[in-house]
Amino acid sequence: MLKVEFAKGTLTRYKTCLNHTQEFLLWKYNLSEIDIKKVDYGFLSDFEMFLRTEKKCNNNSAVKYVKNFGEIIRICIANGWLEKDPFVHYSLK
Repeated sequence: MLKVEFAKGTLTRYKTCLNHTQEFLLWKYNLSEIDIKKVDYGFLSDFEMFLRTEKKCNNNSAVKYVKNFGEIIRICIANGWLEKDPFVHYSLK
């Protein structure tokens, strides 16, 4: 039996964030995936710009997607997959 941990809206937001991230990787790097260790301040800045310009997200939506991405980063740090947090000096507008 599947354990439900997220509300349907939360799951939808995560799926949309995943789609935006995959589109960003193709747009910026012509890649379908990237090593999580390559996510840095520049990646985050470019991702936010992509959301605002290419995806035409308003400020609140762009911030929410980047925050969702940040939650994934924190999971990676907690599991030891990342040694440092690329969000340390990053601030959302």
